[in-house]
Amino acid sequence: MKKNLGLVLILMIGLTLLTACADTGAPAPSESVEPASSADHPNCKGNVTEYGWADAFAAQDPAMFAPLFHESISQGAGTTPSVTFGAETVSNIFGWASKFYQYCDFTYQAVSGNRTFLEWELMTNNEMYMTGMTILTKDADGKVVSAINGHRNLLEVMIFLEHFYEGPEGVGTVQYVHQAALEQYGLEAKYVRKPDGVLKVQGVDDAYIDAFAIGTAESFKEIFAEDVTLSGGYMVETLQGKENVANCLESVANFYEHCIFTFQAEYDNRIYLQYEGRLANEFPIGDGFIVLVRDDTGKIIEVMDNPLPLTANTILSAYLREATKGVVPEKYFYHEGLFAESVEKYGLENVYGENTRKLN
Repeated sequence: MKKNLGLVLILMIGLTLLTACADTGAPAPSESVEPASSADHPNCKGNVTEYGWADAFAAQDPAMFAPLFHESISQGAGTTPSVTFGAETVSNIFGWASKFYQYCDFTYQAVSGNRTFLEWELMTNNEMYMTGMTILTKDADGKVVSAINGHRNLLEVMIFLEHFYEGPEGVGTVQYVHQAALEQYGLEAKYVRKPDGVLKVQGVDDAYIDAFAIGTAESFKEIFAEDVTLSGGYMVETLQGKENVANCLESVANFYEHCIFTFQAEYDNRIYLQYEGRLANEFPIGDGFIVLVRDDTGKIIEVMDNPLPLTANTILSAYLREATKGVVPEKYFYHEGLFAESVEKYGLENVYGENTRKLN
């Protein structure tokens, strides 16, 4: 526990330093009338109209994010082990993240109540292509009070976090924080999963949730297309095929002590689900989300799953490596040599910068 507390303090200090050292001298953007189309916002594709958000990423400027946020905003992600608070800090984090991107295009948007679901694709400075989603929750005045991010896939995330924290040489930040979480929680199930432990609030209803509640490979196969894919925070690379994906998600579902699906939104053939819960090894899951894409027959052709925080993904991935051994190839799951594999594929050139902080 002391090691974990020390880790949290290190990360908090790192974020404080990031806030202090980020360039905040740029003037705030002037107010303007929002255009009616995306013609002036080339990084907004399809139905995306969250122009202020997209413009801030295009400008790569913390000062462009700040006016969008409530002063007490919270920010969490599948790429970080803790939640961050405060408009200044969160603005600087997003500003520094955006400077790591050659481009960031927003591809799909769904709005339900006070929440906006934004899918995106980007290319980092070291040529990592990544896709994922951001969920923005706004107050009555339109200010963002919560921002949640998740990235595909774990191989790229191993390097992505290095842009913020330079981990121990040859180890990296992700492996460092994973080891601390592993020492605290382990991979052994302490609770038996019960089907009635999967719940959904009023207004949330999808066949995927029913399959997850049953928790068998057969229940997933019934709703999957033959070439269905699974990606997300705990997958090293995208897994394909009904048999593989169903077997993997059977193990995922059965490693949850309980799971509550809390929110749902839709756009065209895309379903967005939010959930929270606890793994059977007592690891708490907060603000996780799933993207489901269906074909013309209603079968699911794509699943993206992102538990939060980062260490939920590495713990779950390490568990799956053992639980699906002999059924799903081990290369799809976390192992100690993953950081080295990621560096070998992408390198670390243009990853670190003036606001990167050493973790140790």
